[in-house]
Amino acid sequence: MIAKIVQTAKHIVNAIVLSPKARFWSLLLAAEPSCILASLGYVFVHLPERSQPAHPLIQVKKTGSFGEKGGRTDPCEVGEGVTSIHHLIIINFSPAIRQARSLTLRPAEKPEVANLPLFRAMNEEERDRIFSGSFLQVFPPQLVLFEVGQRADFLHVLVDGLAELYTSVGDRDTTMRIVQPVRSFILAAVVTDLPYLMSARTLESSRVLLVPAALMREVVRKDTALMEATMRELAFGYRDLVLALADMKLRQSAERLAHFILQQHDVQGLPETTVLPAEKRVLASLLGMTPENLSRAFGLLGKQGVSLKGRMVRMSDRAKLETFARPDKVPR
Repeated sequence: MIAKIVQTAKHIVNAIVLSPKARFWSLLLAAEPSCILASLGYVFVHLPERSQPAHPLIQVKKTGSFGEKGGRTDPCEVGEGVTSIHHLIIINFSPAIRQARSLTLRPAEKPEVANLPLFRAMNEEERDRIFSGSFLQVFPPQLVLFEVGQRADFLHVLVDGLAELYTSVGDRDTTMRIVQPVRSFILAAVVTDLPYLMSARTLESSRVLLVPAALMREVVRKDTALMEATMRELAFGYRDLVLALADMKLRQSAERLAHFILQQHDVQGLPETTVLPAEKRVLASLLGMTPENLSRAFGLLGKQGVSLKGRMVRMSDRAKLETFARPDKVPR
């Protein structure tokens, strides 16, 4: 029935129809925040205003009898001088949005988000503008947030939890990065307004701030502090990529594992222990090895004073492990 409605809209109404897999249409992101709020969780047909509706679909839209839960029946200004676009709810979309909780940024959460590195030094007025159009959502584990090739509709900022960036060719996939809080991903796609080069999914229950990409680009052009923070984050992302590529090319599998353990130890700051951030399958993929090779690598590191119990790693001699890992000449 839904497919028939969409097909009818395409053929009879002079309209732009989003596909069921679409996450957002770019013009919506240029609208006022109230329009964006109304569109979350639905696919819309965008209908030009007509003095005499030519089809029942438009009649339904104008009477407001369709889509009572979360729908809008008033026009929403989209872009400069354009006020003739209306919304008609057709179907739900984006499982990530449908399964998320907390679709608004609550006042109590604003100070926490404002202290994120990307937004900390911003002009308060511009920061409030970003907050008014952003959403802090809770996603369940193993939920795909976006996929390779999709348009970057949002900047994702991981506030709590854990996420995996991955890519695939055919039936094979590999982990590109494990994202830990507090960090944005994938900022480059948002800045360039190009499709994602990686997919993302949650590895555990996660809180993610979603900032509409068009709004982010607009504020970046106006706010110098946000522009500098964006440049800094992109620069660090490039440095991380170079170091990861060098790590993959120059170190053996056990050396890569030792290097990863040392990095996590520095980040976590625990005395002699490190907690692996993800399950062994994901960690093996990140380090470019099979789970079996990962187990063998841990066996080799036992001679360097490393022991593993569950996800807890213990080091009896850090200096010995550093020598084995051949640390980078340039600090990260």
